[in-house]
Amino acid sequence: CMMTEIAQSQCKPSDFQCILQDQHFIESMGACVKDECTIREALTTKNITETLLGNPVRDHTKMVSYTAMSIGMLTFICVILRVIARLHIFGGVWGKDDWVILAAMIPTIPITFLSIVLAEKGLGKDMWTVPHDNITDILRIYYFDELFYLSSIGLTKISILLFYLRIFPERTFRRWTHMTIALCILYMLGFGFAVIGQCTPVNLAWNHWDGEHDGHCINLNAEGWAASAVNMVLDLMVMFLPARELARLKMSRRKRLGILAMFLLGLFVTIISAIRLNFMIRFANTQNVTWDYTPVGYWSVLEIQLGIIVACFPALRALQHRLFPRTKKASEWYKSPASYRYGTGKSKTPAQTLLLSVTSRFRNRRSEHLPTHNGDLSMQRGTHTTHAGASDELAIVGHEHSNTQVERASTHDGDTNHTFLDTSSLESVFAPPVRFPSDGITVKKEYSVNVEYKKDRR
Repeated sequence: CMMTEIAQSQCKPSDFQCILQDQHFIESMGACVKDECTIREALTTKNITETLLGNPVRDHTKMVSYTAMSIGMLTFICVILRVIARLHIFGGVWGKDDWVILAAMIPTIPITFLSIVLAEKGLGKDMWTVPHDNITDILRIYYFDELFYLSSIGLTKISILLFYLRIFPERTFRRWTHMTIALCILYMLGFGFAVIGQCTPVNLAWNHWDGEHDGHCINLNAEGWAASAVNMVLDLMVMFLPARELARLKMSRRKRLGILAMFLLGLFVTIISAIRLNFMIRFANTQNVTWDYTPVGYWSVLEIQLGIIVACFPALRALQHRLFPRTKKASEWYKSPASYRYGTGKSKTPAQTLLLSVTSRFRNRRSEHLPTHNGDLSMQRGTHTTHAGASDELAIVGHEHSNTQVERASTHDGDTNHTFLDTSSLESVFAPPVRFPSDGITVKKEYSVNVEYKKDRR
């Protein structure tokens, strides 16, 4: 091709400067190579031409490896902290969602380390600068990375959905959650088998690039686009599924928005999925695989790792609340409620007794007594039992149910008779006991107050 095109050029064969500036020669040379040469020969010719032209060598290999290692380390730390948060000695409760997130973490390990191998093989460079055997190795690693990708993002979604089942008891919501879990399983299985059988024979998936092997492959671009689109739909379903339940929580608007924002962090992962899909569409018919597929690679790694990090946020927040609890001043705990009403009157009877029996549900705690206040008021904390299915994240989302009822109570101090009516909160009267990280977090409290009003009759 070169000799044919040079013969038709106005430049002399020895005048390389003239040849390199002849745009018609370069275009004709490229067309001839494409028609007459094999892909391997064409890549070799392209490499020689680019070298003669003095074009710079593009290299983004470090971006591939550095991105994978940095976000991989952060993900590993978040998962370890989640495990610590769920250990019993730290007041946590281990659940199915924790097992599943560990399963989702397993495929990210080979993806992270294989990113280093891909960078060393030449991912992030122009294809004509990469040794031919390395191109085959890169596509072979990509084949298995697709399976790791599908399994990890699917298991991450299932872990989040199982977490929903731990904290939201509403029947209809749980039914929808189970249906979404089933869709995630079908997503993993369906597209997993599609990836495995994308080519016949299987090794054609990484050998087809040179056009020298016989076999048949499905439309790989269509399969990749469909998988990404379904993944984004599932992301949105998982993200907005608990919105109605969160909106019904009895808490301040500021706290509700904060909790909702924590759950909606998954929107960032969905945005990354859209960016990844955009690159897949742009380079659908690329002839420079090792360069054009570089952004697809590191955006895939970011999507997987950040998805796991987002799934760990509720447990990390629970751990933070246990290790760094928010404290109040003593004056704030012992303020008299505004709903108290006081009356005075003369009385010749002895001191009247107010007996409050308060039973609270905690986890695996023995009965203990709170100190008596002012000599006339006593409170007893009853036996604490574990509530089936409860978790420390219930306290985070404010999903507590309290039932407090005070019929009538009175105390007598000297010549003054005090009557309490419409007491709406006992926690504003009594300071909470000192807690340590190992004490856990109250996930459900049920108060029952029995008041006995006794008066001596003479």
